[in-house]
Amino acid sequence: MDKTIRLLNANEIDCRVGTCTEKGFSILLYKNARVDMQILDEVYGNSNWQREHKEIKGNLYCGVSIWDEKKQQWITKWDCGVESNTEKEKGESSDSFKRACFNVGIGRELYTAPFIWIDGRVKENGRGGYVPSIQMGNVYVSYIDYDVATREIIKLEIRDKSGVLYSFNMGGNLVAPAPVPQPPKQPSAKVIKTEDIKKELVNPQPKKVEEITAKEMSLKEALEYTTAKGKKLKELTEEQLHTVVEKSFDATRRKAAQIILDNWDNLTDFSEIPEDDLGDLPF
Repeated sequence: MDKTIRLLNANEIDCRVGTCTEKGFSILLYKNARVDMQILDEVYGNSNWQREHKEIKGNLYCGVSIWDEKKQQWITKWDCGVESNTEKEKGESSDSFKRACFNVGIGRELYTAPFIWIDGRVKENGRGGYVPSIQMGNVYVSYIDYDVATREIIKLEIRDKSGVLYSFNMGGNLVAPAPVPQPPKQPSAKVIKTEDIKKELVNPQPKKVEEITAKEMSLKEALEYTTAKGKKLKELTEEQLHTVVEKSFDATRRKAAQIILDNWDNLTDFSEIPEDDLGDLPF
C-alpha cells in the first residue's frame, strides 16, 4: 500500500470559472474522473482498486478501495458528491468519485494553487451579471511545476489562443494578461460639424477633479483627466484608452476614457476646421 501517487501533469488539469464580476473573473483548477482512473491503474493496477456508491440520508457517497497486500485487506476512502447542473445522477456520482480520489491523494496538490484572477475579459450575460468574454474551452494549463518535498505548486502558467492569461512563480503574478484585441473601427457615415466640436472643447470653466463625477463630464474635462501616473488622457493612444476603460479601478477615469473614445473620430479628423481655429483645440 506504501506507493507514491504522482503529481498531476499540466495536460491533466482543467480550468473553470470560479467567480465573475464586472472587473474580471477567477479560475479554478480541477481534475476529471478519467484522470483519477488512469492514475489508480498506474499506481495500483486495474485489479487492485474498486469503487462503490451508496446513499446516506439522501446524499450519494463514493468509496474508493485499494488492496493492501501487507494487511491483506481493502482500505477504503469515502466522500460525498454534489449534483451537476446538467445530468443530476451522473454528475453526483462522478463528483463523489473525484472527491474520494482526493482523499486517496490524487490531485491534492491542486489545493495549493494560488488565487487566479483575470482582469477584464468579461461581458454582460443579459441577466444582470457577467460572464467571461473568452471561450473557456480554449483556456488550458500550459505549464506547472511543484516543490517535490511539499507537493505544492510553485510555478503555473495558463493560456488561451491569444497567449498567456496568467503566470505564477512562487507567490507573484509575473505576467500581465494579454491585451484584449479590439475590433477594427468601422468608418462612420456621420457628418462632423466643426461648430459642434468647438462648442464642446472651447471655453467651459474646468471643474476641480474631485467635483467631477462618473456621471457628468464634458469632453474637454475628459481630455484633461489624467492617468494614475499623471499623464493626460488626451496623450494616450486609442488602444491605451481602451485599456483604461477595461482595467482602471477609477470609475471617473474609465468614464473619461470612454467619452474620448466615443468622440475619437471627431478628435482625429480636423480637415474641415479652418487653420486659424486650431489653436483652440487641445492637441
